[in-house]
Amino acid sequence: MLEDKVGQSLAIREARSDDLELINYYALQDNLGDFSEGDTAYVIVNEDDQVLGAIRLSFDEQKVAHVNPIVVNELWRGYGLGRELIAYVHKKYGELRLVARGSSVGFYEKLGFVPAHLDEIEPNVRAECVECPVVDTCKPMPMKLV
Repeated sequence: MLEDKVGQSLAIREARSDDLELINYYALQDNLGDFSEGDTAYVIVNEDDQVLGAIRLSFDEQKVAHVNPIVVNELWRGYGLGRELIAYVHKKYGELRLVARGSSVGFYEKLGFVPAHLDEIEPNVRAECVECPVVDTCKPMPMKLV
């Protein structure tokens, strides 16, 4: 069990199909793609099992986990939920890779991520980024945490 800054107990668990509507609402707020049933995804929840944030992973041929995306309820940003989700999946799967939006690079650097080459990113994640309509303003950066 985790405890947030306002004293609530928080937990991380596998995402369930009944979580998808709220997760996808959070994703929509950040112009990110929908999570789907069958995705490898984890959620951080409060004492009432309300989803406050989520992380989805895909895996490359070497079984390296690629984060795509991580979403947190707007009202809960700044409380370390994203950091906790990253720490959880890093402990569970080891090396993580992702493509960070330019505005999020500092967040990932604080967690120990370093720049990576775009070729190190799983092809579907890479394609999604390259084809994104806001790629020019987003200034994406491939990153990894070993």
